[in-house]
Amino acid sequence: MSELDKLIAEMRAHNAEMREFNAEMRQASAEMREYSREAKESTAEMKREIIEIDRKLTESLAESERKMRESLTETDRILTQQLAETDRKLTKQISAVSKQMGDFTNAFGDYTESLATPSIRRILKEQFDITIMNENVFRRKESDTIEMDVLGIKNDKTNIAVIVEVKSALKKEDIKQITKTMQKFYQFFHEYKNYKLYGIIACVGIKNKSLIDDAINNNLYLAIVDDNKIFDVIKPKNSYKK
Repeated sequence: MSELDKLIAEMRAHNAEMREFNAEMRQASAEMREYSREAKESTAEMKREIIEIDRKLTESLAESERKMRESLTETDRILTQQLAETDRKLTKQISAVSKQMGDFTNAFGDYTESLATPSIRRILKEQFDITIMNENVFRRKESDTIEMDVLGIKNDKTNIAVIVEVKSALKKEDIKQITKTMQKFYQFFHEYKNYKLYGIIACVGIKNKSLIDDAINNNLYLAIVDDNKIFDVIKPKNSYKK
């Protein structure tokens, strides 16, 4: 075989290989197109499934939220009713306790005043030579009023008026109260405008001993029950001189 024949044979073999390779490539290309198509279809299906799942989740969440709102509204209504009922019962109980405390306070105050009355009469006589004693004094002037537990009056060479307030236990407010009463005394009692005015606080006990100084500094007498249940008198600096 000549060299030309060999060359032609080799070229034919090469062409056959190329045709076979091209066939394989076309087959691979066809498979790739098919895979791509299937992938696209799969992706589209996944998108549809995802959209459907999202829709169902949205509907489920909306329904759950609606039921929760309804439940909370009902719970709030029930709690509001229960709180209103509890408040009503507490108000009723507090009113009952307040009434009982008020009755007890009034009864204790009446007891204190009844206990103090004989001693106040003695103190007014010993300290001021007063024999006229008026109890539970009250006067009104237009929209204002004045009241005191005891008002002692002395009509003599020296005219004296003495206001007495009886307290179970001395408090700072008691000092302010009698001081205010003394300040407006002459507005209500013009007949005593030329009388010298004094003030006494009679009390069963004093928890805060500093109140004694407060009372004395306000020119008030203090009548305090001692261990023998006798009222001891503490005088201010500007006390009455008989």
